[in-house]
Amino acid sequence: MRRSARCSAGAVAAVAALPPDDFLDWGWRIPFLVTLLVTATGFYIRVGVAESPMFEQAKRERGVARAPAVELARGAPRTLALGVVSSIGPNVAAYIPVVFALAYLTEQLGVSRTVTLVGALIYFACSAAVTPVAGALGDAVGRRMVLGWAMVGAAAFAFPFFWLLDTGEAGYVWCAFGLSGLLLGAQLGAQAGFLADLFTTRTRFSGVALSREVAAALAGGTAPLIAAALLEAAGGEPWPVVLYMSVLLLISALAVALIHGFGRHEQRGEAGRRP
Repeated sequence: MRRSARCSAGAVAAVAALPPDDFLDWGWRIPFLVTLLVTATGFYIRVGVAESPMFEQAKRERGVARAPAVELARGAPRTLALGVVSSIGPNVAAYIPVVFALAYLTEQLGVSRTVTLVGALIYFACSAAVTPVAGALGDAVGRRMVLGWAMVGAAAFAFPFFWLLDTGEAGYVWCAFGLSGLLLGAQLGAQAGFLADLFTTRTRFSGVALSREVAAALAGGTAPLIAAALLEAAGGEPWPVVLYMSVLLLISALAVALIHGFGRHEQRGEAGRRP
């Protein structure tokens, strides 16, 4: 999804330079077409990826869980709940900057659309650049540590982020998006392996999917709407949004910290049983 968003943002930035009549006539379709192409490519790649040897072994020995979500809810409710809460942070760190902040810049501060779209591109580029680095760092020192501190860093940066935006200056705005993208990439790089290690092979796919998507539904898609309501209630002042963003990120960091016995190469024998 985020890869499609990066390409779509790039396409929007490109077509934003078109004359208004051309943009309204045909240019607005280009970002959607680019996103469809990337989505189709990702689906094609995923279909061609073989299952892991661990999954095939578990399938032969114990069979495939018929209702893995039910098995998780019964056998590992705490692990699943912590997985969901720990996934709230990256969603807030993504949706506030690239959805709410773009509207805040153009509608509240009067910053040009081109500046905001370039900021989104910088955000996605920085996130993409640091994600594999954070993944490798998580393998070396522990994904829990990298993910937790990245969330704390994003919470601490919430105020400087909006302070830089409020200047209205292109350079400061782009700096805000770049640093925010780095912090998101640090979270995403560690999150994938972190969530995968929470669950057994038998229920891993469903555990990771539920953790990410439930959090996205609860805190991702709703974040820009809540932020907009907070901004209006505060008379256009962004401090309630800063507080909202920071609190959710810190709650997610706390969830990460509550998951004990986390090992890089350890596998659990049963759902919800941690070393």
